[in-house]
Amino acid sequence: MVNVKQLRQMLGISRAVAYDLLSKKLIKGIKVANAYRIPKISIIDFIFEGSGLEE
Repeated sequence: MVNVKQLRQMLGISRAVAYDLLSKKLIKGIKVANAYRIPKISIIDFIFEGSGLEE
């Protein structure tokens, strides 16, 4: 599991884009209290299945 900061570093994206991907469920995350925890497999799936942002 990674947090949003680690997700941003892995993908080289901004904070706003990271939260947008999570809110649109393009990357699956779990909200624990006021913070997201993202399974690494969700990030791998996002990378290999395409971003889906072209739509």
